[in-house]
Amino acid sequence: MCSALNLKDFSDSLRKSVWLAIKELEDKKVFIHSEPLRVRLHGKLIKLPLISTLATLNALVARGSMLLYGGYGGGKTTLVKVLGRLLTGKSIKEIEASIIRAHPQLTEEKVVGRLDVGKLLTEGAEKIVWRNFISSFWKIIDEINRLSPSAQDAIFSILSEGIAKYFDGIYETKEYVFYATVNPRDIGSYPLGMPLLDRFGIAVPISMPRYDEVADIAEVPDDKLVEWDDSIIPAFLSKDQLIVIWNLVSRVDLDVEAKLFIGAIVREFSACIRTLKELGTFLDFAESICKGCHFNTENAICNKIYTPLSVRAGKALVRYSKALSWLLGLDTVPVNVVYAVAPYIIWHRVHLSSKFLEKFHGNRFEAVRSLIDTAFRNFINRLPVYYGFMKLETGNSDINLINELEKSAASDLIVATDLYPIAKQILENNYLELVRSLVKAINNQDTDRVHD
Repeated sequence: MCSALNLKDFSDSLRKSVWLAIKELEDKKVFIHSEPLRVRLHGKLIKLPLISTLATLNALVARGSMLLYGGYGGGKTTLVKVLGRLLTGKSIKEIEASIIRAHPQLTEEKVVGRLDVGKLLTEGAEKIVWRNFISSFWKIIDEINRLSPSAQDAIFSILSEGIAKYFDGIYETKEYVFYATVNPRDIGSYPLGMPLLDRFGIAVPISMPRYDEVADIAEVPDDKLVEWDDSIIPAFLSKDQLIVIWNLVSRVDLDVEAKLFIGAIVREFSACIRTLKELGTFLDFAESICKGCHFNTENAICNKIYTPLSVRAGKALVRYSKALSWLLGLDTVPVNVVYAVAPYIIWHRVHLSSKFLEKFHGNRFEAVRSLIDTAFRNFINRLPVYYGFMKLETGNSDINLINELEKSAASDLIVATDLYPIAKQILENNYLELVRSLVKAINNQDTDRVHD
């Protein structure tokens, strides 16, 4: 009991430091943006500073990776640079020295490392001198979309495997926090491929300050006279303490409905009754595939998503939902926390129907947010079916459930593709009888029967 209380006190102390860091960002107006992140808990609506909170969440998960997507001059890079000082205690100059300022001529050698020419000439040894960016814990790329495809491949290796490669050398970078900014209006840019985008756990679209926010700019110190440095920006945590938080966050459990909703999101954004979207055929033949399908309705999700969500997206939903729950001091992850972070986890990972996107004037984030709303409504309506299905899995059969599933399958794609076929298979394979026999053997402590 004593150790459990000490762990709670320790966790509370670290949490307080994180909130102090967020408050420092807001008080010093490091980034001016008043849009809130809304989370409804216990009947109350909680409003958190959107950009500061999401950027902080990215540091609370192991090997967090975040895209900050918006025009130049908004302060995206400054925000994450200052945040690095607040959460790791590293100096602003040290963080600045490891930032990659991307441009099309930036080669893989300038991103990853170079050969030690002296060693090569005198000893013939291919010793690699790794760049500060590679060896740093707090990694920042400014305007990643300006990197050439070969340089993007080097970043892909870090995000997917936690290693950097150059010639025969390998540098393991298993512990890091990663941020990259994207300026979509830059003419000298390269598209970011879907596999690379999928490696970014979270992405936030950033707009310029509104009219009522512009007045706050006058209160910000003139950065031509006063630089952000260690004398102005305090340190609330160290790198080691941040890594401890990673482990505390990973210990937060998801409640049943949060787990079900994450599964529902992934399936709603991936399922098709006629083909496997994983094969890529939907990108080229979506209209012909959907034509005549009774699930092809105005309120459907399946006909608006051309690329399925990866397993990685589902894991990111879990990780960032846990981070926000820990930050809020919750013991478990409730479904409303998943709902709050889901649009920021998903919007950069999917290819949408152009007709659907037009309804949102090309705003992909708002389009995906509307689909999350639809998925949440579908989930709430489907919730009794989920609970009935879980009872079936534990050996409690109900003929009414099968009838209900069959009826729902006519209008609910997830029931049609997942729940109803599995339920039929359970009933056809004597699964219920096996489960009941196993439960009885366990209750009677009949180890021979259990082994059988």
